[in-house]
Amino acid sequence: MGVRVLFKNTLNTFKKKKLQILAIGIIIALSSFLYTTMFYAIDSLKTPLENFINETNQEDFSISMINGLTEFDINNLSDKEKMKASSMLIYTLSDIKKSDINIYNKIIENRINAFEKDYKGFKLENRSYKEVNFKNNGKSNKITLFKDSKNINLSYIEKGNKPKLDNEIAVTNIYAKKNNLDIGDSIDINGKNYIITGFVLFADNTLPISGTDFNIDNSKMTLGLVNNTEYESIKGKEDFYLSGVSNNEESLKNFNEDIIKTYKDKNDLKYITSIVLTKNQMKSGAIYEEIKGGQAMTIGISVSISTIAVLIVLMITYRIVKNEKTQIGVLKALGYSKYEILKPYIMILTIISLPLLLIGYILGVYTAPYMSNFYLEFYLIPSGEIKTNLSVLLVAIVVPSVVIIGLSTILINKMLSKKAINLIKSSDNEKVGKLNKLVSKLLKNAKPQTKFKYSFILANTNKFIVFFLGIVFSSMLIIMSLMMSDFFDKMSVDYYKSVGYIYEGIVDMSKEYPKLNNDDEKFISLPNGIYKEDNINITGIDSDNKLHKIYDKKINDITKELKDGIVVNNSFYLTYGVKNGETINITINDKVYKEKIVGISRDYGEPKVYMDRNNLSNIITKDEAFKNIDKDDFYTGVYSKDKLDKGNYLSVINKNDILEQTKSMQGFVKVAIYSMIITAVFIAVIVLYVLTTMTVEDNYYSISLLKVMGYSKKEVNSMMLSSYLVYSIISYIISIPITVFGLGFGIRYLASEFGMVMPFEFEIWQGIVGLIIILFIFMLGTYAAKKKIEKISLQEVLKSCSEQ
Repeated sequence: MGVRVLFKNTLNTFKKKKLQILAIGIIIALSSFLYTTMFYAIDSLKTPLENFINETNQEDFSISMINGLTEFDINNLSDKEKMKASSMLIYTLSDIKKSDINIYNKIIENRINAFEKDYKGFKLENRSYKEVNFKNNGKSNKITLFKDSKNINLSYIEKGNKPKLDNEIAVTNIYAKKNNLDIGDSIDINGKNYIITGFVLFADNTLPISGTDFNIDNSKMTLGLVNNTEYESIKGKEDFYLSGVSNNEESLKNFNEDIIKTYKDKNDLKYITSIVLTKNQMKSGAIYEEIKGGQAMTIGISVSISTIAVLIVLMITYRIVKNEKTQIGVLKALGYSKYEILKPYIMILTIISLPLLLIGYILGVYTAPYMSNFYLEFYLIPSGEIKTNLSVLLVAIVVPSVVIIGLSTILINKMLSKKAINLIKSSDNEKVGKLNKLVSKLLKNAKPQTKFKYSFILANTNKFIVFFLGIVFSSMLIIMSLMMSDFFDKMSVDYYKSVGYIYEGIVDMSKEYPKLNNDDEKFISLPNGIYKEDNINITGIDSDNKLHKIYDKKINDITKELKDGIVVNNSFYLTYGVKNGETINITINDKVYKEKIVGISRDYGEPKVYMDRNNLSNIITKDEAFKNIDKDDFYTGVYSKDKLDKGNYLSVINKNDILEQTKSMQGFVKVAIYSMIITAVFIAVIVLYVLTTMTVEDNYYSISLLKVMGYSKKEVNSMMLSSYLVYSIISYIISIPITVFGLGFGIRYLASEFGMVMPFEFEIWQGIVGLIIILFIFMLGTYAAKKKIEKISLQEVLKSCSEQ
């Protein structure tokens, strides 16, 4: 009978705290929801990805090579071929291929043979692809066509068939869906109609990015496959690299030591600029890191949210048990066992936590397909079905329930271990925490009002720890989201907005120069410069040009500085740690040149060096083969405000088309930022709401006494709640270096593993905006507590005195 009364009383007590319980319940459900959603979404990609990789014989590594002739290439040609090659010293491999296919084939064959001779147990295959810009429904689109491979990175047809005829093509499934296309439909690419025969994927391009330009819009970009004859005839900017596979897994275990650290010492492998394992390749290996890192991050976030929720549940449980300890003492004196007294609490906690965790799990299962599709917005891999499994159910529902009930049992048992007489006694003097003592010492000379304001919150150390963790976690999300706010603009948008040209034409060096308009400006793009044995892009522009100004971080025009040296971009600066004023060695056409850095441009992208065009032209045309070329007139591309004739250029890029393509990615970034801020605000508001209302409930007597002593509502609010604001701001400030250093570690990891420099920078305005959000959170989170304080009457202190 007594236990039944205890159960009824406990249930009524929990009901009185229904808003607090509901708030914590939402956090509990959120942790279950996030874990279930992310785990099932990522898990659904694993099996199809593994099958896809095995069926297509995905490369184990890739080799980037000098995009032009090397001394090794020339030495391995016949005398007749050498004579012809001497006029191709400035040609890219694509130019050589168009000029003389036999010499091109000989170069590629010799390069492959040299590697396979030096490193037994590996096979290489040339990988060719072309980027073709075209209009679709009036909007600029880009298709990257891959030449069908024979052995490595085989084309994977998701649905339909490979194209066989010259007017047939395969595109990606997502591109077709977003453009309302299906198998059998036609697509116009620069005036030629192609029939779609199937949907294609390529194992070496699961993330469709170009270099380090993180611009992904699969509604305007697609990978494609045509037959080999059509591939050779279609016009576009062509590039090459070598795909490699190992004959056995054992040789890959020491790949870094045996290959990557030794190939630079081989004289016949000087054509290699870099060798990268697939797992470290952004366009093909990022999906592995996404799966591994995504699941780890999901567990981390879920555990963080669960920990905050569990600690608050324990505090609420402790307070309820503490308030009913007299009743518990009586039941214990009457002979009721620990289990009988414990049972009502465990039942109520189970009734509260289990349904909420189950709701989170069910919502997670329902949402997982949408999250899986979200991944497929970026990654070009086969889709899979969401399959539920017992382990996820256990982790999402059973484990948190066991933790909540288990820790609550330990907590209540600790109370029940006391003697019945001690429980019945009304006195309950809590120990003063160490933090409370420390703050009291620091404020020993302060006014009593100030000392009370900033020390009473520390009286309950557990409550303060939960508060601190909740605010720090939310602050980290806020700071991270603010640091993300303009990273994509820095990656690509800012660069295109800063230049004055609209069209960029790439000259076909195997043909005569096109006729230029008066306002057109020449430039040189040299993709095979070498710095510290890494391949870098060198761009030559006139120091007095009007269409491609270079700006530093402070938006100062530093273009004219090119007269005195070179300018490097931010990616180069961050990757290699160079300094303004430093002299570095750059290799061009197998010769080393000392160049002084006179500026650092604000743009990112791939590591790039800007040089004065005349200076770069003189370096390139030093060879005897260029004695008849006007060095002042040498260029490889044209910047123009006017539309360029595509027939006169290898390819023409419209910067407005690129800016249009970035809108989709900018949309995704905004969604991510808003989601993180909303989640952070939501969690912090709930934590503050629960803790401040609990504080008011714990201090009814003190608040009433303060009112009796003549303190106004404003003063009472200040004394009871202002400390939360101060400690919220302190917690926020502490979270800034944690977030910045943590994110910095992630950026360095991406740079070292994938060669990608992510422009996440903490700026003062971000700190100010974050602080404003924290103040907003404080106002929302403490609103209910302020209302409770207003309702406490002067008579509470008198009631308390009469009861004593």
